[in-house]
Amino acid sequence: MTAKAAGIDPRSYLRDVLLRIARETNVAKLTPHGWREHFQDEVEEERQAATTAFLGA
Repeated sequence: MTAKAAGIDPRSYLRDVLLRIARETNVAKLTPHGWREHFQDEVEEERQAATTAFLGA
């Protein structure tokens, strides 16, 4: 619910946090608000690039 309240897709957030949790030392960056500030743009760019490559556009 916190991710939704922060305007984040909960599935994208959870997947990315689970991938980052082992190597991220700043826990504040893994909270929904911290993640949005530090990682959301990167994840959305990667997702868009993957979609574009998949669709061949």
